[in-house]
Amino acid sequence: MEGLKPYMRRMMTRKWLFTDNDFQKIVDIMEEVSQHYRRMKPPYIQGFVNDVHYHLAKQYISQVLKNSYSCKNRKHEEAAAKMRQQWEVLDRLFDNLSTTCDWLRPVGGQLCDIIGTKNKSDIKNGLQPLVRDYPDISKKHVSAVLYFRGLMNGEEKRAILRHLEELQSNLESGRDPSRAFFSTIEVPSIDGPLACVPCGPNLPFGLGTR
Repeated sequence: MEGLKPYMRRMMTRKWLFTDNDFQKIVDIMEEVSQHYRRMKPPYIQGFVNDVHYHLAKQYISQVLKNSYSCKNRKHEEAAAKMRQQWEVLDRLFDNLSTTCDWLRPVGGQLCDIIGTKNKSDIKNGLQPLVRDYPDISKKHVSAVLYFRGLMNGEEKRAILRHLEELQSNLESGRDPSRAFFSTIEVPSIDGPLACVPCGPNLPFGLGTR
């Protein structure tokens, strides 16, 4: 059984925009995981499901942040629509598995809102809910999202990053360490190697380790 890594690596690329083959492979693997889950007994079931949910969400979002593909010629709107559709498929899958990691649900849609925003000046409006729900997001992470959207430099990007700093400076202290998400995702330099969450033996089918 092949793991998720080779299919995840081809997410958020030029080819990904025009084919669903790799994403369907991911869904197929997750269906196999669900069969594994149904053979488990309490009290291990919920922890297993939540771990799988966390690692799949992390691997998928990591592909947006790998700084290897930038949407051009308004392709960002197509990319955002495709991401939203795929995230909804994954969300339904984990609904069927009875995940309790509800805090992971908003991140896909929130990134889609930013990536799909038509006017660059409106991107700042999408930052507030993202920073509120995932306060460990950094300037590097937001810069990578903007790179994927096709906004690589300029005053608009600088204004967005300044707004990020303002939002973070106004955050209440006391982050929940059990809800670390972006801080666990390394952002490669532009034109650097592709990013993919390392796979490990602790979860089946190459789902990786936290």
